[in-house]
Amino acid sequence: TVKDSSNNVLSGATVSTSSGGYSTTTNASGAYTLANVVPGTYSVTATKTGYASQTNTGVMVASGATTTSNFTLSPQPGIISGTVKDTSNNAVSGATVSTTSGGYSTTTNSSGAYTLSNVAPGTYSVVASKSGYLSSTNTGVVVNPGGSAVSNFTLAVSTPTEKLLNGNFEGPFFPCGWWAGNYPQYWGFTWRSNPENNAFYFDSYNYGGAYGKVCKVSVYQANMEAGLIQQV
Repeated sequence: TVKDSSNNVLSGATVSTSSGGYSTTTNASGAYTLANVVPGTYSVTATKTGYASQTNTGVMVASGATTTSNFTLSPQPGIISGTVKDTSNNAVSGATVSTTSGGYSTTTNSSGAYTLSNVAPGTYSVVASKSGYLSSTNTGVVVNPGGSAVSNFTLAVSTPTEKLLNGNFEGPFFPCGWWAGNYPQYWGFTWRSNPENNAFYFDSYNYGGAYGKVCKVSVYQANMEAGLIQQV
């Protein structure tokens, strides 16, 4: 029989002798038979595309006898290649492309192309990432022994997200300016695309009056604001 290094049968492998011209292929069970072999001593070789060949030497065939010669073929590594582009179909250079298992990683060239070499046969999830872009993952990328798999990516530009971190809202809170002496009842979260600059006004928290008695702690960037508001 001819099997791989994981003990899986290999069908379609070629088994031949180095002399005498005997040759055949393995069946669906990885088995083979070289018939009508003249008695003698032979070197027998098993080969299959995508696998390293193996030769068994000193295989002796006696008259009227059956000789067994089994093989275990090691799979050859393959490659994963492709391109990384943005949503306008422009090449993204310097993007990192890596597998989630196996530790294979590389970066794209000036044309957005990449190649992961010497990848062990198997099924992979491949991730493309670059600062300023949303990362993308292609799952189920199959690398056959000695084969090539193509995995292309399109990365969208990431939108900055503003956050308030490490806030401490314990204890009594400060009064909110022009209605001094009032203390907050609770805090809420707000986000909108059209900030009012320094005005105390939020559509979602208008508690009456022109300004709704609201204080805010907010972050402004690119005509957006996000933050916490304080009802008093």
